[in-house]
Amino acid sequence: LEAVRTDPLLAKYYADTLYGLRQYSAARDDYERAEKLLTEGGSPSIFYDPSDGQEKAMSKEILQLARGRCLYSLGDVDSASQLVMGILNKDQTQADALFEYASICMDRGRTRDA
Repeated sequence: LEAVRTDPLLAKYYADTLYGLRQYSAARDDYERAEKLLTEGGSPSIFYDPSDGQEKAMSKEILQLARGRCLYSLGDVDSASQLVMGILNKDQTQADALFEYASICMDRGRTRDA
């Protein structure tokens, strides 16, 4: 488990596992740790994203979106929306953020915004 505390990719995978087990609060914390490790100079890694079958470069935005999913699952819709909108404000074409935004809108009955 020491590597999970020092490697952003392993921290992300660990958080993914916690999310899958519906341990959203713990997953949120580990996504945040992975983001901090990446920001502090952890080397960006390539990871496999099972949601679309693609390999992707680890990024702060990917970790923020994952943390946003945790927040949303915990009922903190406002914080989740702020994370997603923060990403979209920087890059309106970020596909994962657009998908998350549309999902939040659909769940909240705002089909026109989705």
